[in-house]
Amino acid sequence: MGFRFSDPCKEDMYIEHLREQNDCKLEALTQCGEYTRDHLRLNRPDLLRWRSGRRTAAERTRLFKKIKQDFIGLLDSAMDAAVQAEIRKKIEAIEDEISHLRQEFSLADP
Repeated sequence: MGFRFSDPCKEDMYIEHLREQNDCKLEALTQCGEYTRDHLRLNRPDLLRWRSGRRTAAERTRLFKKIKQDFIGLLDSAMDAAVQAEIRKKIEAIEDEISHLRQEFSLADP
C-alpha cells in the first residue's frame, strides 16, 4: 500500500502527502507522497526555481498590497487634482503588478 499517485480529485496532495521545505524541495509525508514526488520528479531544478519564484511573488504581492493601502491613504488627504491623478496612476500600476504576479504564479487572493 502507498505505492500510488495522489488523486487530485479526492485529496489535496500538498496537505495530505507533501510539504514544501524552506529550500523549496518537497518533503514526503506519506508513502503516496514519496511515490508521487519521486516518479514525477517534483524536486527537479526547474520546479525548485519556479517554487522559489512563486514564494518571492507571494511576498511581493503582500508588499504591493501594503503600498497600495498607503497610497489610498495619501489619496484621501491629497487636495491637488494633479497629485490625486498621479496617486491613482501609481495605484493602478500596483494593481496591474499584483494581477500579473497572481496570474503568472497561480496565487490566490488572500
